[in-house]
Amino acid sequence: MKLDKNVREILSDPAYWSSISKPSLITYLTYLSQTTKDSLSKDKIQSQYISELTTIKRSYEEMSEQHEIIEEALASFANEKTSEDVKNFWEDKYLDQKLCTLEKKTKIIEAEGVMNFLQTGNERLNDASKMVHKSHLNFLERKEAKYYEQKENDANKDESATCSQNYERKRRNADDNSQDEYTTPKRRALADDKSYTPCGTDDSYASDESDDGSDEECGSKLIVEEISFDEFIDQEDKPFIFKAKNISSLFKSYRCEALTKSRKSGLSVTQDYREILSISHILLLQVDDYSDMQIKTFSRDTLEDLRKDIRARIFGKEKISKEFKSTFQEYVETVLDDEDCGLDKLWKLIIESYPKTFDKTEENALFLKMQLLFQKLASNLSVRTLKEKISEGTLVANFISPILRIFLHNASVHPTTWPNTASTSAKIRKLANSDPSRAKQPDMIGKVVHNGKFAFELMFGEVTGEGRNNTEKKNIIDLIRLGMFMKDSIDLTLHKANVNCVLFGWQSIVLKWTGYIMVLIAPGVYLMVEAGNIELPKSFDTCSMFFNGLDTLRTFQVAYERTVKEVLSAMNKSREKSDDDKLKQWCRSTLGTPAFKKIIFFK
Repeated sequence: MKLDKNVREILSDPAYWSSISKPSLITYLTYLSQTTKDSLSKDKIQSQYISELTTIKRSYEEMSEQHEIIEEALASFANEKTSEDVKNFWEDKYLDQKLCTLEKKTKIIEAEGVMNFLQTGNERLNDASKMVHKSHLNFLERKEAKYYEQKENDANKDESATCSQNYERKRRNADDNSQDEYTTPKRRALADDKSYTPCGTDDSYASDESDDGSDEECGSKLIVEEISFDEFIDQEDKPFIFKAKNISSLFKSYRCEALTKSRKSGLSVTQDYREILSISHILLLQVDDYSDMQIKTFSRDTLEDLRKDIRARIFGKEKISKEFKSTFQEYVETVLDDEDCGLDKLWKLIIESYPKTFDKTEENALFLKMQLLFQKLASNLSVRTLKEKISEGTLVANFISPILRIFLHNASVHPTTWPNTASTSAKIRKLANSDPSRAKQPDMIGKVVHNGKFAFELMFGEVTGEGRNNTEKKNIIDLIRLGMFMKDSIDLTLHKANVNCVLFGWQSIVLKWTGYIMVLIAPGVYLMVEAGNIELPKSFDTCSMFFNGLDTLRTFQVAYERTVKEVLSAMNKSREKSDDDKLKQWCRSTLGTPAFKKIIFFK
């Protein structure tokens, strides 16, 4: 079987896989028995065989010859391990081990001079030798029969190859003529989707573990032997160059270094979360906050300039006038000046201010929404900050949801759903790749409506309350999940709507809100960029900080609404083959839950 050099390097037995055209369990066992002097463990060897198959499968595209050969081998594994050939092999090995043990015992007994027992041992040894000899003869007879069978198969090789080529040609023609051939029938049934094949996860044949949302779901050391690189780049695809630096090449080097570190010492969730994201092809760019490995590979200036450049491309400049902000600052001062009757005065002031207008048309529309927001805040916010801790549920219901709905919610076009709604894009990926874990549930999902139904997910949000769950570890795990939600949705939207769009996300740790965007900038390079942060109000005496960051939230809103329009516009166009079809090859695999749970070090 022809394998690429980078694939052979990560296999345990590359010589075997390069020497055979069609893998099987019995040929793999025979190869190991001839090349190793160590005793073979049945469970360990069969597990190793599956692991090797899975590694090769992840390294090639679904339509490739190698992928189909491995699929067939995986499908036949269950029958192979109970076949007569495999049973006979392990019986032979058992007898060989028994013979070896008897030989060792004989030498010990001879040294001790126990002649009586020696005679008995020799009799047993002779009996065992006869059994082994008989088994070896049977094995040679089976081997000879297989030789003639293989010889007959080789005679038909040219004919089979021709049939295979015709089959591949027909399938490629079918792919060119239809947008609905992305999935196999099995995956189409699982994902309930006729145009999308999610990128594979890196945890096939992993252990079946449930997801209860607790911190204990994560280990600490990433078992990287189960993770393979998918570095195929079309020759016509140009790498992403930024300020004369090849970001695509640097990112590949960065991922390799992260993988090497995880093999040697493991990845710490709290310290190496950027490297954990990189394994899913995500490059995280936070404001002046980079890991040593990132700085060593890219340089701090390059990372910060890249973050600013991507942010400027997506957002532009949205400034809210001082007159607009002063109106609402007056509302706050009215409440704070009279703690007993301030809220009553606020209601009256809101009603009197409704006819007010501003020079910018956009501000007039936003003003009406802000009026509604302050009516809600008048009921939800205390005048002064309370000393009691606020739970996550209370934060969402009384503070975060009312504020963000004003900016990011449109019930007819892009509604937001709260709370803990399972992500469709994550669920499709898991079902299509037989990931046994439950699809993660972000605290908010921003969806797009098309033809009266939810079509895509373009925004995700995560919230942490003030309780005992507000730990660094939990918050970083939420950030990692946020990145994976965004990446899965980019892949789904690209395949289904034929558009490479921007994905939006945010994380609110108590009331500190931080926005993120993600773009697929080059093959296998998903940039996750911090867009800015704002302090949401907890009481009326903290509203001034909210007004200071209002420009950030407004900018986030405008960019999100523009992206929604772009996606809907693409969906309404005819689904003709375009350059965007090529972008679908840019998608890469996402680190699935079972592999993620093998991360152990939290220090």
